[in-house]
Amino acid sequence: MRVSRLILLFLVSVFICQSLYFYSQMPNEMATHFGIDGRANGWMSKQFSLFFDIGLLLLFLGISFGIPRLTEKMGDSFINLPNKNYWLAKDKRNDTFQYFRNRFEWLGVGLLMLLNMISWTIFQANLGENQRLPSVIWLFLFAFVCFVVVWVITLNRKFHKT
Repeated sequence: MRVSRLILLFLVSVFICQSLYFYSQMPNEMATHFGIDGRANGWMSKQFSLFFDIGLLLLFLGISFGIPRLTEKMGDSFINLPNKNYWLAKDKRNDTFQYFRNRFEWLGVGLLMLLNMISWTIFQANLGENQRLPSVIWLFLFAFVCFVVVWVITLNRKFHKT
């Protein structure tokens, strides 16, 4: 099994364990939206919050595994790729789509790490008296943006080569 899949499995496990651990400790109405200053300004029931988070988890897994497979099934005319004729030629096609699958699994790793970190900060805010996000949220967001920038650059570099 690829490292990216093992990490995804681990992150899904962390999400489930974290949700189960904190769920009973959450108030019935959870702060789930926060202003730029970190103060809560939106709430939802803890049940809906859990369903929303599970929906995000499924969406992120769908992005990780679904987009590359959907792209592979599409006709070549729907694929926008530099040097498309080269990368989708019979002798390169399988390697190209294998690369897509691998890269999107790593994108899923980044998305699930972000989901776990944001969920953790929301749980922490709801455990506190003032329902305020920990400032470490900015570090998590910055790290995710850096991850996405590197992900896009490496994807772009790969397909500009011939």
